[in-house]
Amino acid sequence: MTSDERAAVRIFESELAVLVDETLGHPSIETGGALFGLWSHGASPTVFLATRPGAGATKRSAWFQLDPALYGELQSILWTEFGVQHQGLWHSHHRIGLHDLSSGDLQRAAQYSRKNRRWKFTDLLCYLDRQHSGHESSWIVCIKPHVYSDAARGDMLPTTLHILPGESPVRAALRQN
Repeated sequence: MTSDERAAVRIFESELAVLVDETLGHPSIETGGALFGLWSHGASPTVFLATRPGAGATKRSAWFQLDPALYGELQSILWTEFGVQHQGLWHSHHRIGLHDLSSGDLQRAAQYSRKNRRWKFTDLLCYLDRQHSGHESSWIVCIKPHVYSDAARGDMLPTTLHILPGESPVRAALRQN
């Protein structure tokens, strides 16, 4: 991929719905989950499963950590049963007004990359923004995609978000089991 090309995060509507629902359900604390899927030849991820944080997750105003037991179990099942791998994380900056990744977010991706020797990483940042309509306003979820070509060094590609219609085949298969 050349420097003037863009990575495209492809995500099924069903997985996008998880991000939106979880973010709207926690308007004052960070929340998030893991992203699982496949990578294209051009370093673009296709997300087949976006998780919620899990019962053992830690959520604070400006920090969040996945449930490590759930994450480990899911990673094993998804690789064994579906051949999809961990691609990265999604998390919210809810209403704190930070619409970009924080220095902590960047450090987390770099540490994960070095520890696991996985250079490509996806980070979907969700945040709440006010939408005004006449005299009323409501919160909407905005999603900003980030794809690292080398997360250990902090190298990111310009990234777009592409929504795939319907339910992810992985989510459908998990629901049936």
